Amino acid sequence: MRRRPLLLLLASGAVLTLLLAACGTSLPIKPMSQTAATQVATMGQSTDQLLLNMISPGGFSPTSVGVQALGLKMLGMQGVDTASLTPLATSSCITTSPASPVDNDADGWPASATETYDCSSTSGTTTTTVTGSITVTDKNDSDPTSGTTATVNNLKIAISSGGSTSTITENLGWDLTETARGSYALVYDFRVDVSGSGSSAALELKGSPTYTAYSPTNPFAAGTFTFNGDFTYSDGSVTYELTHTSSGVHYTSTCTSTFDGGQDHYADSNGNTLDITYTGCNSFTMTYDGSPLP
Repeated sequence: MRRRPLLLLLASGAVLTLLLAACGTSLPIKPMSQTAATQVATMGQSTDQLLLNMISPGGFSPTSVGVQALGLKMLGMQGVDTASLTPLATSSCITTSPASPVDNDADGWPASATETYDCSSTSGTTTTTVTGSITVTDKNDSDPTSGTTATVNNLKIAISSGGSTSTITENLGWDLTETARGSYALVYDFRVDVSGSGSSAALELKGSPTYTAYSPTNPFAAGTFTFNGDFTYSDGSVTYELTHTSSGVHYTSTCTSTFDGGQDHYADSNGNTLDITYTGCNSFTMTYDGSPLP
C-alpha cells in the first residue's frame, strides 16, 4: 500500500458550531432548489475525487485528501469555520497489519492490508483525534488488472474546542471486479455523518457504475465511467433524494481531483436537474435546470 502522511486537521481555538438539526429522524423530502444544487455539486465533486483516488492503483488511503475533504466541506456548508483547519503530516499514529504488506503483482494494491488510526494532536485549546481503519484486498494478487475491495471502518475525525466537539464519521464499502478484459463492475456504499452541538447531518451514496479502460493491459491509466446510483443528503431540516447518472465521464490517472471530460447528471423526482460538464482537469461548468449556476 502506497503510504501517504496523515492529515491531522488542526483547528484554531475558535469554538466550532454546527448549524445542523437532527438527521435520522423523519425529515421532509424536498425538491432540489438552486441553493441545494450548489451544495450537491460541492459534495458530488468531493465524492468524485474520492472515487478517482480509489481507482488509482495504490492511491487510496484514509490519509488521502479525498476521504477527508467531503466531511470537511459538509461542515463548512453548515457554518463551521473549516478555513482555520490546517494539515499536519505524521505517520507515527498509524499501525499497518501486516507491517510489510505483500504486493506480488506490484499493482499498488496489497494482497491484503489494514491500516488502523489512533491519532491525537492539540493546538492551543483545540484537540483533534482521528480513529478508525481501512482494509484493502487485491482480488487476485497475481493479476494487476483483477480489481480490489476496500472497507473504511468508522473513520472518525473529532475536533474539540471550548467544550464543544464536532465530528466527521465515514464508512465505505467498495468492490471493483473485472468482468471482461478492460471492463469492470463497481459497487459502492458510502456514508458520511457530521455532528456537533447536539445535531447532525448525513450523506449516503449507493451506486453500481461500470468502468471501461482505454487500454486493457494498463486499465487504470485512463477510462470512462457510467454511473447509476442514488445520492441522498439530509441537511438538518430537509432531505434531498437524487439519482446520479453520467454521460462519457472520463478519468485519467494524471488528474485525480476531477474528471476531465463528460457530464455528471443529478435529478430529483420533480424534474429538477444539476449537470456538471467537464472540459478538462479541474475545468467544468454547472447548470441547474438548464441555467448556469452562479
